Amino acid sequence: CTVIAGMQQLGKLFAMLTYQLSIPIILRRHFMWESMSITLLFPVFSSVFFYCRNGHTSHLLDMTNKAFRNLAQQVQETVRCYRLIADFKKRSLFITRIRESSQANNDTKRSASLVVLNNNYYALWLGRVAVGFYTLLGGIQVLRGNLPLGLYLTNIGIFQDYANVWSGMYAIMLGIQDSFPALEHVMILLNMP
Repeated sequence: CTVIAGMQQLGKLFAMLTYQLSIPIILRRHFMWESMSITLLFPVFSSVFFYCRNGHTSHLLDMTNKAFRNLAQQVQETVRCYRLIADFKKRSLFITRIRESSQANNDTKRSASLVVLNNNYYALWLGRVAVGFYTLLGGIQVLRGNLPLGLYLTNIGIFQDYANVWSGMYAIMLGIQDSFPALEHVMILLNMP
């Protein structure tokens, strides 16, 4: 499912890049580096952002999985040893342990979900900055008569679509990154004696 979504996003990106490269040739206009620079810088900025946030995001996702495993262990131990806990009147101790584990699980999930949510919005904000940049540069070109208004408005729409495509691609990468801690745990369990 993720591979198909990734292919769809890459197809959209390829179509937009093809349009950006072919329209000056078709309309016999000079090539505008302003629009292509935004097109080429978008993946660079997205990759740098992903690289910078990768460690922090991975750490929080790993902590979330560890907190969930700890909670599951506490619940499993309580269910398995319930008769001993009841006989030795240690219910309040185990209730406190489960409550603390549950609180730690909720805290780590909240902080990880905030980071992931902020990461998802990065491409959209980068798209807004690109549209603002092109509004300034493209608007000057329209006022000078070097760029038709229709092409200018189409390019603004394409930059907004770039942001949506890169946001979708980034969401796919985050989904893949989210599965790594669980896969590491499975590998540890498979390699245990």
